[in-house]
Amino acid sequence: MTLRKLGNQLNLYPASGADPNLMSVNQYGRNPDCAADASEEIWNGSVVYSWPATALMTHVSQTTDQEALRGGTVHIHGLDGDWNLIEQDVTLNGTLTTTAVELLTPLLRVHFAEINGTVAPDSTVRLHNEAENIDYFVMPIGNNTTALGWYTVPANKVAYMTR
Repeated sequence: MTLRKLGNQLNLYPASGADPNLMSVNQYGRNPDCAADASEEIWNGSVVYSWPATALMTHVSQTTDQEALRGGTVHIHGLDGDWNLIEQDVTLNGTLTTTAVELLTPLLRVHFAEINGTVAPDSTVRLHNEAENIDYFVMPIGNNTTALGWYTVPANKVAYMTR
């Protein structure tokens, strides 16, 4: 597909797949508890977000054990400590989902996460630091995905916003 064939629809070019060096990202978010006339980060945590300076996003767990998610997989998109785009699967603990499981590659930023499969969490799934005192994503009860309203451009990439 060429630019000529797309005509004035240049915002469709990355999504067309015509250039393997381009990708299209549709980022969305949700804040379930934003006060009227206030501004807050858009994510399910509903508290001020903690932006780490190093790759401190290291573990995944649930706040309450859920038998149906024991051994379940969480697929995470984010950036490693060198700002490189990475996707990884993390398998929740097979005995207690409240037991923190370490990521293979610690993350500096997270873009999106989802549970592989059809089981929805009945307790919050969290990406957090080793001490478990800072959350970097919170997947709320009943949702199989996160709703983080931000995106960080990976190293050696350029971003163009079309809308």
